[in-house]
Amino acid sequence: MDVSILNQITKYGFILKQGSKVYANKRVIELLGLKKRNILNDLNKIEEIKEFLNSKKSVFKEIVTIKTKIETKHINFYIKKTIDGFILLADDFTKYIREKHITDIVIYMNDVLAKSKNENELYEKFIKAVIKKAKFNACFVMKKQKNALIPVAWGNDTDGLDCIKDVTIPLDEQTPLLKTPVAKAFLDGNIYFNDDTRINPDVEPLREEMLKRNYLSSVGIPIFKGKKVEAVICICKDEVDFFKGYKKLIEYISKALSKTLENLEEIKFKNVLLNAINKGHEWVVITDKKGKVVFVNETVEKITGYKKSELIGKNPKIFKSGLHDEIFYKELWETIKKGRIFESIIINKKKDGSIFYLLDKIVPVGDYYISLGKDITNEKKYFHLIEELKFKDPITGLYNKEGFFKHARDYLKKFKYESHIVLVVDVYNFNVINHKYGITEGDEVLKQLGKKLRTVFFERDLIYKFHTVNITLGRFNGDEFAIFLEKADEECIPKILNKLYEVFSGTYKVKNEKIKLDYNAGISVYPKDACDIEDLLNNASIALINAKKEGPNIVKLYSKEYSKEIYKFNDILNLIKTSLEKNRFELFFQPIVDAEKENIVAAEGLLRIREKSKIITPGVFIDVLENSNYSLNVSMKMLDNIENILKNTKNVKLSYNLCEKQFRNTQAIDKLINIGKKFPYRLQIELIERVLINEKLYSQKVLEKLKDNGILIAIDDFGTGYSSLSYIRELPVDIIKIDISFIRKMMQNHKDMAIVKTIINLAKELDIKTVAEGVEDESQVAILKALGCDYIQGFYYYKPMPKEEFLKLL
Repeated sequence: MDVSILNQITKYGFILKQGSKVYANKRVIELLGLKKRNILNDLNKIEEIKEFLNSKKSVFKEIVTIKTKIETKHINFYIKKTIDGFILLADDFTKYIREKHITDIVIYMNDVLAKSKNENELYEKFIKAVIKKAKFNACFVMKKQKNALIPVAWGNDTDGLDCIKDVTIPLDEQTPLLKTPVAKAFLDGNIYFNDDTRINPDVEPLREEMLKRNYLSSVGIPIFKGKKVEAVICICKDEVDFFKGYKKLIEYISKALSKTLENLEEIKFKNVLLNAINKGHEWVVITDKKGKVVFVNETVEKITGYKKSELIGKNPKIFKSGLHDEIFYKELWETIKKGRIFESIIINKKKDGSIFYLLDKIVPVGDYYISLGKDITNEKKYFHLIEELKFKDPITGLYNKEGFFKHARDYLKKFKYESHIVLVVDVYNFNVINHKYGITEGDEVLKQLGKKLRTVFFERDLIYKFHTVNITLGRFNGDEFAIFLEKADEECIPKILNKLYEVFSGTYKVKNEKIKLDYNAGISVYPKDACDIEDLLNNASIALINAKKEGPNIVKLYSKEYSKEIYKFNDILNLIKTSLEKNRFELFFQPIVDAEKENIVAAEGLLRIREKSKIITPGVFIDVLENSNYSLNVSMKMLDNIENILKNTKNVKLSYNLCEKQFRNTQAIDKLINIGKKFPYRLQIELIERVLINEKLYSQKVLEKLKDNGILIAIDDFGTGYSSLSYIRELPVDIIKIDISFIRKMMQNHKDMAIVKTIINLAKELDIKTVAEGVEDESQVAILKALGCDYIQGFYYYKPMPKEEFLKLL
C-alpha cells in the first residue's frame, strides 16, 4: 500500500493492519506519540486498546484519556477488527472534553445558585458541584480575616485538601504567596491562570504540594460583593493548559456567584425584617396583585387557627364568612386597585367555622397589598349575639325566615336585571325521625344537615360556576330549608341538582346509628316565575308540593320548560343508585391485539348496566355517573372485579378508564397502587387529555406514584382535546390511544391520515406505544401496520364481550 495516500488523511489518525503489515498515517503517529517501527507495541501500552485487541469483541468505540509527562489527551477511537487485522480511526477530543468540564460547572452552578440559602451553603454546594459533577480535582475558597486570606471551604477528589486548610496568606507584608493566582485575584479583582504548575514561578510556595497531588493547572476567580472582592475561588485540574481559551466562561462564573452573594445579603436583611413582623402582635397578611397570599405572620395563625402552610398561595376568601354582600367586597377591591387605603371592620371566619371581627387597614405597596389588622371580636361579641338572635336559626346557624327574606330582598333590589334561583327543600318523612329518636335528636340531624348544606353549596366549583354568586341559606318551618342563589340562571340547574344529591347522598348520625335522608325540592326562577321573594318562595313551594306527590327524591321546577330535563336527570340518577344497590354494574371486555402478531395482549374494561336481559351502555348514564357521588363506589367495585380477573389469568393486561373525580380521589389511587403492587405492569389506567391538563403538577405527581407501583398509563382519545407536546414530554405516559374519529376518516381524508401518521411517529420518538381505537375493516389494519402502529382495538378483531366470554376466549 502507498503510505503517502494515507498521509493525505490529515483530520483523523488512521492505522490499517493486514496480517503482519501495519500502515499508519502521520496524524496518528503525532496524535498518539507512536514509533513507526513499534506501532503495535505502543498501541498495546494503551490499556483499553490492549484489552479490546485481546478480546472477542469486533468493534471498539470509546474516548480514552492518555496521559504523558507533558500533557493529557482525550482521544476518540473507532477500531473494527477484520479477518486478518484491524482498521483504527483516532480523533483528538481534548478540546471538546475540556470544554465540557468547564460548561458542566456553569450548568450545575445554576442549580447551586437557586438552592443556596446563605454564603457558606453557596460555597459548599459550589465546591461539591465542581468536584462531583464537573469532575475537577480540587476546589477551595479563601476569604479575608484579620488582614490575611484564609481558606473557609475546600474539597477534592481524594484526601480533602489537607495541604490547603492550614494555608494563610498575610496581606500586610511582602511574601511569595502574594504572587499566587489566588492572592493576585483577591488583590486586584482579575482572573488569574496557572497553566503549568511545574514551570510557573508564581506558584513556587505551593508547587511541591500541588505536584504531589498532580494539580498541573489552576485558576483564581474573584467573587465580588458590590465593587469589593469578598472571596476568591481556586479550581485545580490534573492537566497542563487546561483553562486556556475559556476566560469568558470563567468570567461568567465569577459574575454569577457575585450576583448571588449580593442577593443572599438582601435576603438576609429581609429575613430579619420579616422575623420582626412575624413576632408582632398585630395581624399582617400580604397578597400579590391577584390576591394570592404570599405571607402571614404568627398572629394570623393564632387568630384563625390555620397554619401558614394552609394559607400561603390561597386567596383571602378562605376567611370569608358570608356575612358581607358582594357590594362590600367590590368596594374593597376597587379602592385598593386605585392605590388607595381601605379601612373597615371585616367579619371573617376561622378554620373551625367560628366568626371573628377584624379592624382592618389594607395598604397597596408596589405589587402587593398589605392587610394590617386588630382582632376586636370581644368588643363586638354582644352586638353579634343580638344579630344572631334576630336573623339566625339557633339550631342550624342558617338564616331564619326574617334573615332570609332580608338578604334575598336586598339582592333582588341590587340586581333586579339579573336571573336568580330559589329552592325550597323538604326532608322526606322527617316526622318519622322525630317519633323514633325524639325531637332533641331530630334537631341534631337538622344541625348536621344545615352544616352539610353550607359546606356543599359554598364549595369553590359552585361559586366559580355562578360567577362569584351570593348564596343565602335559610331554615323555615321544622324540616324545610330555602336556598337563594343570586345571579344563577336556568343553565345552572343541573349543577344545583348535583349539589342537592351530594347533600343527601351521605349518612347522618343519630344515637350512634347512621341513617339516610330522602328529600323533595321545588324550584322557581326570577324573573320568569315571579318578581318578588314572597312569590318566588310561594311558587317554589307549589313545585315542592307536586314533587312530594311522586315520592322521595323528586325535584320539580315551577317552570314547565325544564321539567322534562329534571325528570330525565332524576331517572338516570335513580337508575345508577338502584344498579349500585343491586349489583347490576359490570365490565365488558374488548381485547387489544398486537398489530404484527395479531395475538391478544390486553383488554379494555368497558362499563355496562345489566337490567334483566337488557344491556345499558355508558352513553345513557356516564355523564350523570361521573358527576355524582356514586362514581367512586362504582369504580371501587369494578376495580375489585379487575383484580379478581388478574388473579385468575396470566400475561394479559387489563385497562380501566378513570374519570377526573376518581383520578383526584386518594381512595381510588390507593386502590390502584395496591393492585399494581400485586400484579406489576398488568393494570393500565386510561385518562382523557383534559384530566391531565387540569392541575398538571398534581397529575405528574400522581402518575409518577402510580408508575412507581407498577401501573401503566394510557392517554385515551388522543388528539381530540388538549393535545400538547409539552405534557406528553413531561408526564410518564406508556401508551397513546389514537381517537376513533381519526381512524374512521383516515382512508377518505388525507389530513386525518397525516394526523394518525404524526401521532405514531411522535410516539415512537418518545418511546411510547400506540393503540388505534375503533378499527373496523381490513384496509384500516393494513394501513396501521404499515405506519408502525403497535396495537389495534376494534370490531375488526373483537367486539366488547361479557367477562365469561372473554375468559373463555383467553
